[in-house]
Amino acid sequence: MDAACIDSNVLRLLLERTPALKDEVRVLESWGPYPIQPVVVRTGLDQALKAALRESLLNTEADPLSRPELGAFGLERFAAVGEEDYDAGRLPRP
Repeated sequence: MDAACIDSNVLRLLLERTPALKDEVRVLESWGPYPIQPVVVRTGLDQALKAALRESLLNTEADPLSRPELGAFGLERFAAVGEEDYDAGRLPRP
């Protein structure tokens, strides 16, 4: 028997592309739901470039060329989030 730990989005895409695998995959444990992973960049990156990247990602849903590319991965859009959006996945502090 083989085992792997994978992200639920990866599993969803795999099962959409290969439905026959549904009968072969057994989920042993599942956590969540948790927010999707954030887009992160290097701290030292130029602030203007960070702002331009952020704006570009937040506007991808309005771009007719980007929408199908995102859709191929089951994504609709990027959304601005804050630290509080990730509280559900954090361990309680002692």
